[in-house]
Amino acid sequence: MKKKSIGFTMLGTLFLTGCAGVDLTEVSDEDLARISEKAVVCNAPYIRVGIECCLDVDNNNICDRDEQVNENGDENYQDDLVDEVFEDFENDEEIGSENELGDLLDEEFNEIDELEEEFEELEEEYNEMLDEIEELEEELEELERERFEDESDEEEFENEDFEDQREDDELEFEADGIEVEYDKEKQLVSVEWEKLDDKEMFKYYKVLISNDNPDMTYPETSAVFVGQDVNEHKFDILTKKLEKGVNYFRVGYVLTNGEVYHTETIKVIIE
Repeated sequence: MKKKSIGFTMLGTLFLTGCAGVDLTEVSDEDLARISEKAVVCNAPYIRVGIECCLDVDNNNICDRDEQVNENGDENYQDDLVDEVFEDFENDEEIGSENELGDLLDEEFNEIDELEEEFEELEEEYNEMLDEIEELEEELEELERERFEDESDEEEFENEDFEDQREDDELEFEADGIEVEYDKEKQLVSVEWEKLDDKEMFKYYKVLISNDNPDMTYPETSAVFVGQDVNEHKFDILTKKLEKGVNYFRVGYVLTNGEVYHTETIKVIIE
């Protein structure tokens, strides 16, 4: 109890001497430190140094005034730091909102990145499908070319609109008792003739073809088709089996009594 009263007595003496302008240099450092611990209280961001408080914004236990001034040599640099600290305290709530907004933006950007990756995958699959379709089209074209060459014995395949060229590609010829149709698209010649009314006298139909004799007759000219049914009065032949250029077509009626009658002759130029 005696020690406490001595301390308070010294503390009172210290303040009284300070007010009276007494020189404190006569007080020992040890006593001064002990007294200042009890008498001087500093609240952050201030720290106690001796019997006074100084600002320590960066919380490094060094008075800001003792640290170097800013690069521009601004002597008010410490005051500016204090203003920034209090401004940060005031903006804590705003900073929190900005962080939440930043998180939301990050989520949106992540979703956009995922959508872009999905789009790139779909685009790659689409391009692969296009390549497959192109390959299939090439295979189909090759098959059509081979089929066409087998039927027409042609080396080149031409993709034409045959409907528009129908008048030029299908030629019809007619004479007494016989009709011939030449289809360039199908490379086909169709020969059709009138049926024999007297079925009891019917024996054969003979289709005759010649390149140089329009007056051909049967049996002098061999027949390319023999019809044994009186109702079968049409014959088709591929042009690859014919010679290019002039071709004559004629049909002979062979009767049971051995007589032969002929239709008129039709001239067709095979290209």
